[in-house]
Amino acid sequence: MKFNAATTLHVRNPKHLGESPTHGVVSLYFRTTKANALLVYMGTGGGHQGEHHGEAAAAAAEREEDSEDFVALEIVGGKCVMRFELGAGVASISNDKLVNDAQWHEVIAERTGKTATLTVRTDGEDNVIAEGTAPGQFTSLNLDPETSVVYVGGASDTVSLPAQVANRRYTGCIESVSFNKQPLPLWNFVHAENLFEACKERDQLQVQQGASGYKFDGSGYVVVARGDFNPQDSADVTLEFRSFADAGLLIYGGKDRDFLALELIDGAVLFQYDMGSGRAQIRTNATYNDGAWHTVNARRFGREGLLLVDGEEAGSGVAPGSLTKLDIGDDVYIGGTLAPPTLRDVTARGLEGCIRNVQLGTTIVDMSINKDARGIVAGCPDTIVRVASFDGAQGSYTEHTDVTFGEQAALTFKFRTLQPTSLVMYAADAGQTHALSAQLLEGRVAVVHTSDDLSTVLQSNNNNYNDGEWHFVNILKDAGRLHIDIDEGDRKDQELSDAGPDHQAALWMAGVPTDYGITEGASLTLAAFSGCLGDITVNSK
Repeated sequence: MKFNAATTLHVRNPKHLGESPTHGVVSLYFRTTKANALLVYMGTGGGHQGEHHGEAAAAAAEREEDSEDFVALEIVGGKCVMRFELGAGVASISNDKLVNDAQWHEVIAERTGKTATLTVRTDGEDNVIAEGTAPGQFTSLNLDPETSVVYVGGASDTVSLPAQVANRRYTGCIESVSFNKQPLPLWNFVHAENLFEACKERDQLQVQQGASGYKFDGSGYVVVARGDFNPQDSADVTLEFRSFADAGLLIYGGKDRDFLALELIDGAVLFQYDMGSGRAQIRTNATYNDGAWHTVNARRFGREGLLLVDGEEAGSGVAPGSLTKLDIGDDVYIGGTLAPPTLRDVTARGLEGCIRNVQLGTTIVDMSINKDARGIVAGCPDTIVRVASFDGAQGSYTEHTDVTFGEQAALTFKFRTLQPTSLVMYAADAGQTHALSAQLLEGRVAVVHTSDDLSTVLQSNNNNYNDGEWHFVNILKDAGRLHIDIDEGDRKDQELSDAGPDHQAALWMAGVPTDYGITEGASLTLAAFSGCLGDITVNSK
Protein backbone atom coordinates (compact mmCIF):
# COMPACT_ATOMS: atom_id res chain seq x y z
CA MET A 1 0.00 0.00 0.00
CA LYS A 2 1.30 3.43 -0.97
CA PHE A 3 1.20 6.35 1.50
CA ASN A 4 1.80 10.06 0.98
CA ALA A 5 2.13 12.97 3.37
CA ALA A 6 -1.67 13.39 3.53
CA THR A 7 -2.59 9.72 4.03
CA THR A 8 -4.23 8.53 7.23
CA LEU A 9 -5.28 4.94 7.92
CA HIS A 10 -7.30 3.75 10.92
CA VAL A 11 -7.53 -0.06 10.60
CA ARG A 12 -9.85 -2.37 12.48
CA ASN A 13 -8.53 -3.74 15.74
CA PRO A 14 -6.89 -7.14 15.40
CA LYS A 15 -8.64 -10.18 16.76
CA HIS A 16 -7.86 -10.95 20.41
CA LEU A 17 -6.46 -7.46 21.06
CA GLY A 18 -5.70 -7.22 24.77
CA GLU A 19 -5.92 -10.95 25.47
CA SER A 20 -2.16 -11.36 25.92
CA PRO A 21 -1.05 -8.25 27.82
CA THR A 22 2.40 -9.58 28.80
CA HIS A 23 3.51 -10.39 25.27
CA GLY A 24 3.06 -8.84 21.86
CA VAL A 25 4.68 -8.75 18.42
CA VAL A 26 4.12 -6.13 15.73
CA SER A 27 5.87 -6.51 12.37
CA LEU A 28 5.68 -5.02 8.88
CA TYR A 29 7.62 -4.47 5.66
CA PHE A 30 8.28 -0.90 4.49
CA ARG A 31 10.21 1.17 1.96
CA THR A 32 10.77 4.92 2.30
CA THR A 33 13.19 7.77 1.80
CA LYS A 34 11.84 9.83 4.70
CA ALA A 35 13.93 10.24 7.84
CA ASN A 36 10.96 10.82 10.14
CA ALA A 37 7.66 8.98 9.95
CA LEU A 38 4.97 7.03 11.83
CA LEU A 39 4.75 3.33 10.98
CA VAL A 40 2.25 1.98 13.54
CA TYR A 41 0.45 3.26 16.62
CA MET A 42 -1.64 1.06 18.92
CA GLY A 43 -3.31 2.58 21.97
CA THR A 44 -6.01 5.00 22.96
CA GLY A 45 -6.69 7.75 20.48
CA GLY A 46 -8.40 10.88 21.65
CA GLY A 47 -6.24 12.47 24.29
CA HIS A 48 -7.82 10.70 27.25
CA GLN A 49 -7.56 7.34 28.89
CA GLY A 50 -10.33 5.06 27.64
CA GLU A 51 -12.91 3.63 29.99
CA HIS A 52 -11.63 0.54 31.79
CA HIS A 53 -13.71 -2.43 32.77
CA GLY A 54 -13.40 -4.93 35.63
CA GLU A 55 -9.86 -5.68 36.76
CA ALA A 56 -8.45 -3.23 34.21
CA ALA A 57 -10.05 -0.39 36.16
CA ALA A 58 -8.24 -1.35 39.34
CA ALA A 59 -4.95 -1.64 37.47
CA ALA A 60 -5.41 1.71 35.76
CA ALA A 61 -6.05 3.45 39.07
CA GLU A 62 -2.58 2.44 40.26
CA ARG A 63 -0.76 3.71 37.20
CA GLU A 64 0.85 7.08 36.66
CA GLU A 65 -1.68 9.88 36.39
CA ASP A 66 -2.62 10.58 32.76
CA SER A 67 -0.56 7.60 31.50
CA GLU A 68 -1.93 5.78 28.46
CA ASP A 69 -0.69 2.32 27.55
CA PHE A 70 0.46 2.26 23.94
CA VAL A 71 3.04 0.92 21.54
CA ALA A 72 4.34 2.89 18.58
CA LEU A 73 6.78 2.19 15.75
CA GLU A 74 8.38 5.23 14.16
CA ILE A 75 11.28 6.29 12.01
CA VAL A 76 13.30 9.01 13.72
CA GLY A 77 16.45 10.36 12.11
CA GLY A 78 16.37 7.53 9.58
CA LYS A 79 16.29 4.82 12.28
CA CYS A 80 13.47 2.65 13.57
CA VAL A 81 12.28 3.51 17.07
CA MET A 82 9.90 1.56 19.29
CA ARG A 83 8.13 3.36 22.13
CA PHE A 84 5.82 1.72 24.64
CA GLU A 85 4.10 2.66 27.89
CA LEU A 86 3.06 0.13 30.54
CA GLY A 87 2.01 2.61 33.21
CA ALA A 88 5.22 3.88 34.82
CA GLY A 89 6.87 5.83 32.03
CA VAL A 90 7.64 5.49 28.32
CA ALA A 91 10.37 3.13 27.13
CA SER A 92 12.17 4.07 23.92
CA ILE A 93 14.33 1.66 21.89
CA SER A 94 16.28 2.85 18.84
CA ASN A 95 17.76 0.50 16.24
CA ASP A 96 21.05 1.61 14.68
CA LYS A 97 20.21 0.49 11.14
CA LEU A 98 19.50 3.37 8.71
CA VAL A 99 16.29 2.55 6.85
CA ASN A 100 15.42 5.65 4.76
CA ASP A 101 17.31 4.31 1.74
CA ALA A 102 14.42 3.36 -0.60
CA GLN A 103 15.09 -0.34 0.10
CA TRP A 104 12.64 -2.83 1.58
CA HIS A 105 13.11 -3.54 5.28
CA GLU A 106 11.20 -5.60 7.81
CA VAL A 107 10.82 -4.28 11.34
CA ILE A 108 9.80 -6.61 14.17
CA ALA A 109 8.94 -5.22 17.61
CA GLU A 110 8.49 -7.92 20.25
CA ARG A 111 7.81 -7.41 23.96
CA THR A 112 7.66 -9.86 26.85
CA GLY A 113 6.84 -8.20 30.14
CA LYS A 114 8.95 -5.07 30.56
CA THR A 115 11.58 -6.19 28.04
CA ALA A 116 11.40 -5.57 24.30
CA THR A 117 13.52 -6.19 21.21
CA LEU A 118 13.45 -4.19 18.00
CA THR A 119 14.78 -6.08 14.97
CA VAL A 120 15.41 -4.72 11.47
CA ARG A 121 15.85 -7.17 8.59
CA THR A 122 17.39 -6.13 5.27
CA ASP A 123 17.93 -8.36 2.25
CA GLY A 124 21.47 -9.75 2.11
CA GLU A 125 22.49 -8.29 5.49
CA ASP A 126 22.66 -9.54 9.06
CA ASN A 127 19.72 -8.67 11.27
CA VAL A 128 20.24 -5.63 13.51
CA ILE A 129 18.73 -6.02 16.98
CA ALA A 130 18.23 -3.51 19.79
CA GLU A 131 16.87 -4.18 23.28
CA GLY A 132 15.33 -2.13 26.04
CA THR A 133 13.33 -2.28 29.27
CA ALA A 134 10.37 -0.25 30.51
CA PRO A 135 10.70 1.61 33.83
CA GLY A 136 8.70 0.70 36.92
CA GLN A 137 7.17 -2.60 37.97
CA PHE A 138 4.28 -2.90 35.49
CA THR A 139 4.60 -5.72 32.96
CA SER A 140 1.31 -5.63 31.03
CA LEU A 141 0.21 -3.58 28.05
CA ASN A 142 -3.48 -2.95 28.67
CA LEU A 143 -5.25 -2.36 25.37
CA ASP A 144 -9.02 -2.34 25.73
CA PRO A 145 -10.63 -3.54 22.44
CA GLU A 146 -13.53 -1.14 23.03
CA THR A 147 -11.44 2.01 23.32
CA SER A 148 -8.11 1.28 21.61
CA VAL A 149 -7.28 2.24 18.04
CA VAL A 150 -4.69 1.13 15.50
CA TYR A 151 -3.17 3.55 12.98
CA VAL A 152 -0.83 2.46 10.19
CA GLY A 153 1.18 5.02 8.25
CA GLY A 154 -0.81 8.04 9.35
CA ALA A 155 -3.07 9.36 12.10
CA SER A 156 -5.58 12.14 11.54
CA ASP A 157 -4.77 15.62 12.85
CA THR A 158 -7.96 15.45 14.92
CA VAL A 159 -6.55 12.55 16.94
CA SER A 160 -4.49 13.29 20.05
CA LEU A 161 -1.51 10.92 20.32
CA PRO A 162 0.79 10.66 23.36
CA ALA A 163 3.33 13.48 23.49
CA GLN A 164 6.19 10.98 23.21
CA VAL A 165 5.06 9.91 19.72
CA ALA A 166 7.04 12.27 17.51
CA ASN A 167 5.40 11.62 14.11
CA ARG A 168 1.93 11.13 12.66
CA ARG A 169 2.54 10.71 8.88
CA TYR A 170 4.43 8.38 6.54
CA THR A 171 5.47 8.54 2.89
CA GLY A 172 6.37 5.34 1.10
CA CYS A 173 5.18 1.74 0.90
CA ILE A 174 3.97 -0.57 3.68
CA GLU A 175 2.81 -4.17 3.38
CA SER A 176 2.26 -7.39 5.35
CA VAL A 177 1.50 -5.80 8.71
CA SER A 178 0.91 -8.37 11.46
CA PHE A 179 0.01 -8.35 15.14
CA ASN A 180 0.94 -11.38 17.24
CA LYS A 181 1.88 -13.20 14.02
CA GLN A 182 -1.59 -12.70 12.52
CA PRO A 183 -2.12 -10.56 9.40
CA LEU A 184 -3.62 -7.10 9.91
CA PRO A 185 -5.51 -6.33 6.67
CA LEU A 186 -4.92 -2.74 5.57
CA TRP A 187 -7.89 -2.51 3.21
CA ASN A 188 -10.27 -3.54 6.01
CA PHE A 189 -10.18 -0.11 7.61
CA VAL A 190 -12.41 1.97 9.83
CA HIS A 191 -11.46 5.24 8.15
CA ALA A 192 -8.89 6.34 5.60
CA GLU A 193 -7.91 9.56 3.86
CA ASN A 194 -5.90 10.00 0.64
CA LEU A 195 -5.37 6.28 0.21
CA PHE A 196 -5.55 5.55 -3.49
CA GLU A 197 -2.71 3.37 -4.71
CA ALA A 198 -1.08 0.02 -4.16
CA CYS A 199 2.69 -0.33 -4.31
CA LYS A 200 4.50 -2.69 -6.60
CA GLU A 201 4.86 -5.95 -4.65
CA ARG A 202 8.23 -6.20 -2.96
CA ASP A 203 10.89 -8.34 -4.62
CA GLN A 204 13.12 -8.48 -1.53
CA LEU A 205 12.86 -10.25 1.82
CA GLN A 206 10.65 -12.92 0.31
CA VAL A 207 9.76 -15.70 2.74
CA GLN A 208 9.84 -19.14 1.20
CA GLN A 209 8.42 -22.24 2.81
CA GLY A 210 11.65 -24.18 2.29
CA ALA A 211 12.84 -26.32 5.14
CA SER A 212 11.52 -24.03 7.84
CA GLY A 213 7.85 -24.83 7.11
CA TYR A 214 4.98 -23.01 8.76
CA LYS A 215 4.18 -21.97 12.29
CA PHE A 216 0.64 -22.73 13.53
CA ASP A 217 -0.92 -20.70 16.35
CA GLY A 218 -3.25 -23.40 17.73
CA SER A 219 -6.38 -22.03 16.06
CA GLY A 220 -5.31 -22.30 12.43
CA TYR A 221 -4.99 -24.83 9.62
CA VAL A 222 -4.00 -25.35 6.01
CA VAL A 223 -6.36 -27.04 3.55
CA VAL A 224 -4.71 -28.64 0.49
CA ALA A 225 -6.16 -30.65 -2.34
CA ARG A 226 -5.70 -34.41 -2.11
CA GLY A 227 -4.53 -34.33 -5.72
CA ASP A 228 -2.78 -37.51 -6.84
CA PHE A 229 -2.73 -38.91 -3.31
CA ASN A 230 -5.09 -41.92 -3.37
CA PRO A 231 -5.19 -43.75 -0.03
CA GLN A 232 -7.92 -46.18 -1.11
CA ASP A 233 -5.80 -49.35 -0.89
CA SER A 234 -2.70 -48.03 0.88
CA ALA A 235 -1.41 -44.77 2.29
CA ASP A 236 1.99 -43.32 3.15
CA VAL A 237 2.04 -39.96 4.97
CA THR A 238 5.19 -38.21 6.20
CA LEU A 239 5.72 -34.88 7.94
CA GLU A 240 8.04 -33.15 10.38
CA PHE A 241 6.75 -31.22 13.38
CA ARG A 242 7.92 -29.57 16.54
CA SER A 243 5.83 -28.38 19.47
CA PHE A 244 5.65 -27.97 23.22
CA ALA A 245 1.88 -28.48 23.21
CA ASP A 246 0.39 -31.58 24.77
CA ALA A 247 -2.23 -32.02 22.03
CA GLY A 248 -2.93 -30.89 18.47
CA LEU A 249 -3.99 -32.18 15.07
CA LEU A 250 -1.15 -32.83 12.64
CA ILE A 251 -3.06 -34.08 9.59
CA TYR A 252 -6.63 -35.15 8.82
CA GLY A 253 -8.68 -36.36 5.88
CA GLY A 254 -12.12 -37.89 6.08
CA LYS A 255 -15.44 -38.59 4.38
CA ASP A 256 -18.47 -40.00 6.17
CA ARG A 257 -17.18 -42.79 8.47
CA ASP A 258 -13.86 -43.13 6.66
CA PHE A 259 -10.95 -41.06 7.91
CA LEU A 260 -7.20 -40.93 8.48
CA ALA A 261 -5.62 -38.76 11.17
CA LEU A 262 -2.25 -38.04 12.77
CA GLU A 263 -2.44 -36.31 16.14
CA LEU A 264 -0.45 -35.25 19.17
CA ILE A 265 -2.19 -36.54 22.33
CA ASP A 266 -0.66 -36.01 25.79
CA GLY A 267 2.64 -35.49 23.98
CA ALA A 268 2.46 -38.87 22.21
CA VAL A 269 1.86 -39.35 18.47
CA LEU A 270 -1.42 -41.10 17.58
CA PHE A 271 -2.17 -42.60 14.15
CA GLN A 272 -5.85 -43.41 13.55
CA TYR A 273 -7.80 -44.63 10.53
CA ASP A 274 -11.19 -46.21 9.86
CA MET A 275 -12.44 -47.72 6.58
CA GLY A 276 -16.00 -48.09 7.81
CA SER A 277 -15.90 -51.27 9.85
CA GLY A 278 -13.81 -50.22 12.82
CA ARG A 279 -10.98 -47.98 13.87
CA ALA A 280 -7.27 -48.72 14.17
CA GLN A 281 -5.43 -46.70 16.82
CA ILE A 282 -1.64 -46.79 16.92
CA ARG A 283 -0.01 -44.70 19.64
CA THR A 284 3.61 -44.18 20.63
CA ASN A 285 4.80 -44.95 24.13
CA ALA A 286 7.24 -42.03 24.08
CA THR A 287 6.29 -38.35 24.03
CA TYR A 288 7.57 -35.87 21.46
CA ASN A 289 6.34 -32.44 22.61
CA ASP A 290 9.87 -31.35 23.56
CA GLY A 291 10.26 -28.52 21.05
CA ALA A 292 12.64 -30.53 18.85
CA TRP A 293 11.95 -31.50 15.24
CA HIS A 294 10.52 -35.01 14.81
CA THR A 295 9.76 -36.93 11.62
CA VAL A 296 6.53 -38.94 11.59
CA ASN A 297 5.75 -41.58 8.95
CA ALA A 298 2.32 -43.26 8.98
CA ARG A 299 1.74 -46.20 6.63
CA ARG A 300 -1.35 -48.27 5.89
CA PHE A 301 -1.67 -51.40 3.77
CA GLY A 302 -5.29 -52.52 3.67
CA ARG A 303 -6.30 -52.99 7.31
CA GLU A 304 -2.71 -53.01 8.65
CA GLY A 305 -0.96 -49.87 9.91
CA LEU A 306 2.57 -48.92 10.90
CA LEU A 307 3.84 -45.80 12.68
CA LEU A 308 7.46 -44.65 12.63
CA VAL A 309 8.93 -41.67 14.48
CA ASP A 310 12.42 -40.39 13.72
CA GLY A 311 13.08 -43.49 11.61
CA GLU A 312 12.25 -45.97 14.38
CA GLU A 313 9.18 -48.17 14.52
CA ALA A 314 6.90 -46.78 17.21
CA GLY A 315 3.81 -48.97 16.86
CA SER A 316 1.64 -51.10 14.59
CA GLY A 317 -1.97 -52.21 14.48
CA VAL A 318 -4.83 -53.67 12.48
CA ALA A 319 -8.28 -52.19 11.84
CA PRO A 320 -11.17 -54.51 12.83
CA GLY A 321 -13.83 -55.68 10.41
CA SER A 322 -13.59 -56.74 6.80
CA LEU A 323 -13.53 -53.44 4.85
CA THR A 324 -10.17 -52.50 3.32
CA LYS A 325 -10.90 -49.45 1.13
CA LEU A 326 -10.36 -45.90 2.49
CA ASP A 327 -12.04 -42.78 1.07
CA ILE A 328 -10.97 -39.47 2.64
CA GLY A 329 -12.62 -37.06 0.21
CA ASP A 330 -10.92 -34.30 -1.77
CA ASP A 331 -9.38 -32.18 1.02
CA VAL A 332 -6.54 -32.78 3.46
CA TYR A 333 -6.22 -30.61 6.58
CA ILE A 334 -2.81 -29.83 8.06
CA GLY A 335 -2.28 -28.47 11.59
CA GLY A 336 -5.99 -28.17 12.39
CA THR A 337 -9.42 -28.17 10.76
CA LEU A 338 -12.01 -25.63 9.65
CA ALA A 339 -14.56 -27.34 11.89
CA PRO A 340 -13.99 -29.98 14.58
CA PRO A 341 -13.99 -33.53 13.17
CA THR A 342 -17.39 -35.14 13.71
CA LEU A 343 -15.72 -38.39 14.69
CA ARG A 344 -15.32 -39.20 18.36
CA ASP A 345 -11.76 -39.29 19.74
CA VAL A 346 -10.19 -37.19 16.97
CA THR A 347 -8.84 -34.04 18.60
CA ALA A 348 -10.45 -30.74 17.68
CA ARG A 349 -7.40 -28.79 18.89
CA GLY A 350 -5.17 -27.17 16.34
CA LEU A 351 -1.43 -27.56 16.69
CA GLU A 352 0.55 -24.83 18.41
CA GLY A 353 3.92 -25.43 16.82
CA CYS A 354 5.55 -25.95 13.43
CA ILE A 355 5.08 -28.34 10.52
CA ARG A 356 7.30 -28.81 7.48
CA ASN A 357 8.13 -31.29 4.70
CA VAL A 358 4.66 -32.81 4.35
CA GLN A 359 4.47 -35.67 1.87
CA LEU A 360 1.29 -37.51 0.82
CA GLY A 361 2.29 -40.66 -1.00
CA THR A 362 4.85 -39.54 -3.54
CA THR A 363 3.58 -35.95 -3.61
CA ILE A 364 5.56 -33.31 -1.72
CA VAL A 365 3.01 -30.79 -0.41
CA ASP A 366 3.67 -27.07 -0.90
CA MET A 367 1.55 -25.54 1.86
CA SER A 368 1.75 -22.12 0.20
CA ILE A 369 -0.47 -23.54 -2.55
CA ASN A 370 -3.66 -24.19 -0.64
CA LYS A 371 -7.45 -23.93 -0.73
CA ASP A 372 -7.57 -22.08 2.58
CA ALA A 373 -5.18 -21.20 5.38
CA ARG A 374 -5.64 -19.40 8.69
CA GLY A 375 -3.62 -18.88 11.85
CA ILE A 376 -0.27 -19.64 10.26
CA VAL A 377 2.89 -17.75 9.31
CA ALA A 378 5.65 -18.85 6.98
CA GLY A 379 8.88 -19.89 8.62
CA CYS A 380 9.61 -21.41 11.99
CA PRO A 381 12.61 -19.65 13.52
CA ASP A 382 14.55 -21.12 16.42
CA THR A 383 13.15 -18.83 19.08
CA ILE A 384 12.54 -19.43 22.76
CA VAL A 385 9.13 -20.97 23.34
CA ARG A 386 6.61 -18.64 24.94
CA VAL A 387 4.22 -21.23 26.36
CA ALA A 388 4.79 -24.78 27.60
CA SER A 389 2.38 -27.30 29.08
CA PHE A 390 3.04 -29.62 32.02
CA ASP A 391 1.20 -32.78 33.03
CA GLY A 392 1.77 -32.65 36.79
CA ALA A 393 4.10 -35.65 36.84
CA GLN A 394 7.01 -35.53 39.25
CA GLY A 395 10.18 -34.72 37.33
CA SER A 396 8.35 -32.56 34.76
CA TYR A 397 9.94 -29.10 34.81
CA THR A 398 12.09 -26.55 33.01
CA GLU A 399 15.44 -25.51 34.44
CA HIS A 400 17.32 -22.22 34.17
CA THR A 401 20.86 -22.07 35.55
CA ASP A 402 23.05 -19.19 36.73
CA VAL A 403 20.19 -16.85 37.55
CA THR A 404 21.23 -13.87 39.67
CA PHE A 405 19.14 -13.07 42.73
CA GLY A 406 19.96 -10.65 45.51
CA GLU A 407 18.75 -7.46 47.11
CA GLN A 408 17.07 -6.63 43.82
CA ALA A 409 15.35 -9.22 41.65
CA ALA A 410 12.32 -9.43 39.37
CA LEU A 411 10.45 -12.44 38.04
CA THR A 412 7.36 -12.43 35.81
CA PHE A 413 5.34 -15.25 34.24
CA LYS A 414 1.83 -16.21 33.29
CA PHE A 415 0.03 -19.44 34.16
CA ARG A 416 -3.19 -21.30 33.52
CA THR A 417 -4.36 -24.27 35.60
CA LEU A 418 -7.30 -26.04 37.24
CA GLN A 419 -5.04 -27.40 39.98
CA PRO A 420 -5.71 -25.77 43.39
CA THR A 421 -2.31 -26.52 44.95
CA SER A 422 1.05 -26.93 43.20
CA LEU A 423 4.61 -25.63 43.03
CA VAL A 424 4.93 -23.18 40.16
CA MET A 425 8.49 -21.93 40.64
CA TYR A 426 11.48 -22.65 42.87
CA ALA A 427 14.88 -20.93 42.84
CA ALA A 428 17.78 -21.47 45.22
CA ASP A 429 21.53 -21.27 45.54
CA ALA A 430 23.63 -24.42 45.75
CA GLY A 431 23.11 -24.93 49.48
CA GLN A 432 19.51 -23.62 49.56
CA THR A 433 20.58 -20.97 52.06
CA HIS A 434 18.71 -18.46 49.93
CA ALA A 435 15.53 -19.50 48.12
CA LEU A 436 12.43 -18.08 46.48
CA SER A 437 9.33 -20.08 45.62
CA ALA A 438 5.92 -19.38 44.07
CA GLN A 439 3.03 -21.76 44.40
CA LEU A 440 -0.71 -22.14 44.30
CA LEU A 441 -2.20 -22.89 47.70
CA GLU A 442 -5.92 -23.71 47.57
CA GLY A 443 -6.31 -21.33 44.65
CA ARG A 444 -4.21 -18.50 46.10
CA VAL A 445 -0.83 -17.41 44.77
CA ALA A 446 1.75 -17.65 47.56
CA VAL A 447 5.39 -16.54 47.50
CA VAL A 448 8.01 -17.65 50.03
CA HIS A 449 11.38 -15.91 50.41
CA THR A 450 13.99 -17.66 52.58
CA SER A 451 17.38 -16.34 53.63
CA ASP A 452 19.50 -17.88 56.42
CA ASP A 453 16.48 -19.67 57.93
CA LEU A 454 14.42 -16.45 57.99
CA SER A 455 11.26 -16.64 55.89
CA THR A 456 8.81 -14.11 54.47
CA VAL A 457 5.48 -15.37 53.11
CA LEU A 458 3.01 -13.42 50.95
CA GLN A 459 -0.37 -14.70 49.78
CA SER A 460 -2.77 -13.17 47.26
CA ASN A 461 -6.11 -11.76 48.30
CA ASN A 462 -8.04 -13.78 45.73
CA ASN A 463 -8.33 -17.54 45.99
CA ASN A 464 -9.69 -18.45 42.57
CA TYR A 465 -6.57 -18.47 40.39
CA ASN A 466 -7.09 -22.14 39.47
CA ASP A 467 -10.00 -21.22 37.19
CA GLY A 468 -8.40 -22.32 33.91
CA GLU A 469 -7.85 -18.72 32.75
CA TRP A 470 -4.54 -16.99 32.13
CA HIS A 471 -3.15 -15.03 35.09
CA PHE A 472 -0.09 -12.79 35.13
CA VAL A 473 2.32 -12.77 38.08
CA ASN A 474 4.99 -10.19 38.90
CA ILE A 475 7.36 -10.90 41.84
CA LEU A 476 9.74 -8.13 42.86
CA LYS A 477 12.47 -7.80 45.50
CA ASP A 478 13.51 -4.22 46.00
CA ALA A 479 14.68 -1.95 48.86
CA GLY A 480 14.30 -4.68 51.46
CA ARG A 481 10.70 -5.49 50.53
CA LEU A 482 8.98 -8.34 48.71
CA HIS A 483 6.14 -7.49 46.32
CA ILE A 484 3.69 -9.70 44.43
CA ASP A 485 1.20 -8.49 41.85
CA ILE A 486 -1.31 -10.76 40.09
CA ASP A 487 -3.15 -9.45 37.03
CA GLU A 488 -1.97 -5.92 37.93
CA GLY A 489 -4.62 -5.54 40.60
CA ASP A 490 -4.16 -8.12 43.36
CA ARG A 491 -1.11 -6.74 45.19
CA LYS A 492 0.70 -7.54 48.41
CA ASP A 493 4.05 -6.42 49.79
CA GLN A 494 5.96 -6.94 53.01
CA GLU A 495 9.30 -6.08 54.56
CA LEU A 496 11.79 -8.93 54.18
CA SER A 497 13.20 -10.56 57.29
CA ASP A 498 16.53 -10.78 55.46
CA ALA A 499 16.97 -9.64 51.83
CA GLY A 500 20.12 -11.76 51.45
CA PRO A 501 23.26 -11.06 49.39
CA ASP A 502 23.60 -11.32 45.62
CA HIS A 503 23.97 -14.97 44.63
CA GLN A 504 23.76 -17.33 41.68
CA ALA A 505 20.79 -19.67 41.69
CA ALA A 506 19.14 -22.42 39.70
CA LEU A 507 15.51 -21.80 38.85
CA TRP A 508 12.92 -24.45 38.09
CA MET A 509 9.41 -23.93 36.71
CA ALA A 510 6.52 -26.40 37.25
CA GLY A 511 8.49 -28.67 39.58
CA VAL A 512 11.98 -29.80 40.55
CA PRO A 513 14.08 -32.89 39.71
CA THR A 514 12.94 -36.05 41.46
CA ASP A 515 16.29 -36.39 43.26
CA TYR A 516 16.25 -32.79 44.52
CA GLY A 517 15.04 -32.23 48.06
CA ILE A 518 13.60 -28.79 48.82
CA THR A 519 14.61 -27.46 52.21
CA GLU A 520 11.78 -27.56 54.73
CA GLY A 521 9.90 -24.26 54.84
CA ALA A 522 11.27 -22.99 51.54
CA SER A 523 8.03 -23.93 49.77
CA LEU A 524 4.49 -24.57 50.93
CA THR A 525 3.88 -27.57 48.65
CA LEU A 526 5.88 -30.14 46.72
CA ALA A 527 3.09 -31.03 44.25
CA ALA A 528 4.22 -30.67 40.64
CA PHE A 529 2.37 -28.16 38.47
CA SER A 530 -0.22 -29.25 35.92
CA GLY A 531 -1.21 -26.66 33.36
CA CYS A 532 0.47 -24.06 31.12
CA LEU A 533 3.26 -21.56 31.83
CA GLY A 534 4.57 -18.81 29.59
CA ASP A 535 6.19 -15.41 29.07
CA ILE A 536 8.80 -16.03 31.77
CA THR A 537 11.27 -13.23 32.43
CA VAL A 538 13.98 -13.05 35.10
CA ASN A 539 15.45 -9.65 35.88
CA SER A 540 13.79 -8.32 32.71
CA LYS A 541 15.45 -10.96 30.50
